[in-house]
Amino acid sequence: MKLANWTSATAIALCTVLTLLLAGPAQTQTFTVLHDFTGPDGAQPHGALLLDPAGNLYGVTMKGGAQNTGTVFKLDTAGNESVVYSFGGQSGGRPNAGLVRDAAGNFYGTTTFSYTCQAVYGCGNVFKMDPAGNVTVLHTFGGSSSDGANPVGPVVLDSAGNLFGATFTGGGTRCQRDGAGGKLVIVGCGTLFKIDANGQESVLHAFGITDGAYPSAGLVQDTAGNLFGTAYQGGLENCKFSGLGCGTVFKVDTTGQFSVLYSLQGGELGPDGAYPLGTVTLDPAGTLYATTSSGGAPQPACPSVPQGGSCGTIFQLTPAGKEAVLYSFKGLLGIPGGPGAGMVRDAAGNLYGFAGGAIFKLDSTGQLSVLFTLTGYPDDATSDDLALDANGNLYGLSPNGATGFGNVFKLTTPPDFAIGALALAPATVAAGSSATAALDVITVSGFNDTLKFACSVSPQPAQGPQCSISTGTPARVTVTTSGPSARGTSSSGGSRAYALWLPLLGLVGIGSLGSKQRRIKTMLLGCVLCLGIASQVACGGGGSSGGHPVTPAGAYTITVTGTSSAATGSLVRSTKTTLTVQ
Repeated sequence: MKLANWTSATAIALCTVLTLLLAGPAQTQTFTVLHDFTGPDGAQPHGALLLDPAGNLYGVTMKGGAQNTGTVFKLDTAGNESVVYSFGGQSGGRPNAGLVRDAAGNFYGTTTFSYTCQAVYGCGNVFKMDPAGNVTVLHTFGGSSSDGANPVGPVVLDSAGNLFGATFTGGGTRCQRDGAGGKLVIVGCGTLFKIDANGQESVLHAFGITDGAYPSAGLVQDTAGNLFGTAYQGGLENCKFSGLGCGTVFKVDTTGQFSVLYSLQGGELGPDGAYPLGTVTLDPAGTLYATTSSGGAPQPACPSVPQGGSCGTIFQLTPAGKEAVLYSFKGLLGIPGGPGAGMVRDAAGNLYGFAGGAIFKLDSTGQLSVLFTLTGYPDDATSDDLALDANGNLYGLSPNGATGFGNVFKLTTPPDFAIGALALAPATVAAGSSATAALDVITVSGFNDTLKFACSVSPQPAQGPQCSISTGTPARVTVTTSGPSARGTSSSGGSRAYALWLPLLGLVGIGSLGSKQRRIKTMLLGCVLCLGIASQVACGGGGSSGGHPVTPAGAYTITVTGTSSAATGSLVRSTKTTLTVQ
């Protein structure tokens, strides 16, 4: 990393600009099929892929294998695929979600079907698979009973070995009746469950429409142990198509207390979206990001959205509960249907997802771009989870592919950068003091462009703070303010002049007793001294109450912006922080 000593400033807001050169090879975005399934090794892959520490990929297929009820597969770093386990019998089948892995190399997942269940849909299992491929069923759900049925999302594993997840139905609360097979059954609204390290299952929450219904995604856990997720329906009962509400975002804290963080306003054409299907994404600051499969700004009809609703949204929810729509999907821009999966986030704050066969990127400024589009049914309607490695490569699954059984693919992401959060020290200063922060540049996907940085302050009153960026490793942002210290120096200078002036006044008096020539010289010297004192007072030396301007008290926004205009095109990224002047 090299910083050039070049600065410029403006009269409105002092902006320091410097150039940062990041050296490295250029990267070309590529799409590669890593494996085509053939049936015996799996068919219709679904859910997110899992990367182990060695770079091997693990995933599940809903069909294929020994009994055509799905497989767990492995794809090593050389591209060799192998079947680790074929579902069937007591282990259930039709896995619909990806796997999680513990430190010992054991894998955990769910199936949507279990053969021992007598309910219409089958009830599903939670299973454990050891590194050798031996599967143990940890829990079989009981249909319409209180522990739920049909887990369709992945489980999350905490540091104590507890598993958490959601079931799409069950829980005892009546959501609807289903007449499949001529049998009327009560279909519950779904549950949140926990399986402890000893294999004991318990229900954390049973949904009841007003707080959500039919959770179809996995959960995420923050560093404090709180769980977050979405319910496909429920909440405000304002979506006409479902009659059950447009969906909710919820939280379960470390004591097991459930709370609704946000109810989507909907309806199918509503402003913030409806029917979230994917797992939420959590950033380090605690902000949640999620997609909806319908709703948002009015758009041309989306083929996969019921009743011609809008195409879905990406929205964020801050820890304070403030919701904002980041993007409304557009049916005529390569994404014909709303997203049915969650997103992954890179170190620079970009979000990546899969919707309507299109792999998209939403950058940190809210700009969406389509990176790649799959073609041919049903791949052109695929909306599934992606995985992201440390080098910025995306991995995903398509259900059809060249063979008709699906494939595993890899897509490189465009080079990008971000400016890390500024931590001014101190964040509050007295007028006349300064604050500094290290400038952290985050690069992803082999970014190697030259960057120009500008630093500005807002508002900019007279004597407002001034911002500059200095070279070094790391570079530093410095914000300076004007204070009253110069007045104290002038005042002490005036006191010293006054001390010299007093004895000379005595000479004036003494001179009055001498000759006329002596009296004239003494009077002239006194006049010179008087003029000097008058000048000192006029320049602010007459005391600390003079009019030297200082930086006004208040909160100031410090913005650092980086601009790249070389190989990656024109990229502009910025970060902001606040300095308080007392």
